[in-house]
Amino acid sequence: MSELKNRHIAIVGGSSGIGFRVAERAAEEGAKLILLGRNLPRLEEAQKQLQALGAQVDIVAVDAHDHAALENVFAKLPALDHLVSMVGDV
Repeated sequence: MSELKNRHIAIVGGSSGIGFRVAERAAEEGAKLILLGRNLPRLEEAQKQLQALGAQVDIVAVDAHDHAALENVFAKLPALDHLVSMVGDV
């Protein structure tokens, strides 16, 4: 994953589980991260942990099942090199 250095990566569902592990690995490789999820306290904790690794991390609280809200968020994000989605369906 060394090709991730300075790449902008958005991870939907990146504050826990597999999504967080993907964020950790990308952070280790020097990626610039944007974590999206619906639980702000969990996003803040993930941000804190990843910043402790030296990562640049922004967070956005949004429910990925709210398509209008998600579309609005993505319209405001910077250009991305990669998008990872760990959204489960209900």
